[in-house]
Amino acid sequence: MIDTTLAVAGLSARSGVELAQRSGMRAIALDLFGDQDTQHAAQRCMPIGEPSALRIDGARFLAALSSALKQPDVGC
Repeated sequence: MIDTTLAVAGLSARSGVELAQRSGMRAIALDLFGDQDTQHAAQRCMPIGEPSALRIDGARFLAALSSALKQPDVGC
């Protein structure tokens, strides 16, 4: 396991989180949907918008990213 946690953001961050996991890294998902598969694969899942609008909210994204970057060993 690589001693780094990757912050992965997107409408659906699941594939990025799963790729990080297969590469031996932990991942925090900054995700619009936060479905169970993403929550299971990620170390932590943070909402960044309203799923019904299919749109990332800039303020929520920046708040989630700021929070993620305060965690130990997080890189983007």
